[in-house]
Amino acid sequence: MPFRVKTTAQAVFTAVKRGEIDGLLDEGKLFVTLNNGTLQRMRRNGKSQTWKREPDRFRIPFKYGFRGYGSINEGCMSNDGDYLIPQLFRHVNDLTEGK
Repeated sequence: MPFRVKTTAQAVFTAVKRGEIDGLLDEGKLFVTLNNGTLQRMRRNGKSQTWKREPDRFRIPFKYGFRGYGSINEGCMSNDGDYLIPQLFRHVNDLTEGK
């Protein structure tokens, strides 16, 4: 069943903070936007990693679809480092089921 981004007059996306990523991945409520514009549900694919010498650095592996995989790291966060970039990652509240 494909998912589509909700279209409204004003596009307001749910901001996903760094501390919420782990829980949303475990619950299956986080989606990744692929290059062709489709959305895929993300699932955790291993243990979250952090570094002692660089506390702002992290890596959270995920998988999507049949063979897709990737990771969320500090480069996926917005300029202030607090939220995921909404053009790449979507919360389930931003989506509607469609054909």
